[in-house]
Amino acid sequence: MTSGPTGDETAGSKILVVDDDEDITQLLRHQLEAEGYRVLAAQHEEDVLQLARQEQPDLITLDILLDGVDGFDVLAKLKQDSMTAEILSSSFRLCPTLRHGAWRWERPVTSASLLKSARF
Repeated sequence: MTSGPTGDETAGSKILVVDDDEDITQLLRHQLEAEGYRVLAAQHEEDVLQLARQEQPDLITLDILLDGVDGFDVLAKLKQDSMTAEILSSSFRLCPTLRHGAWRWERPVTSASLLKSARF
């Protein structure tokens, strides 16, 4: 028995998982979908920006070491775009130790920390 949110609490909640490692993406997808979240995934900057604008996810998990792209640059573009800035301001808690205003996130990601962060 899990102490996580019920299906009613997570139904329709969208999380955009951004990682260029397909294994990590699938692990996060499996963990989040098991808790009732709708998971979107992207590996490339263009896809991240497009999905964030179109789908307006409730939360974005963003790898900072994407293949060929600095994740902080992607985060800055998301914050500058009026269509995605609201996502960031409403679902990202500011962490003073990280420039650019992202959540603190540790790696490796544990199931407990991921699900705790998803319960915004």
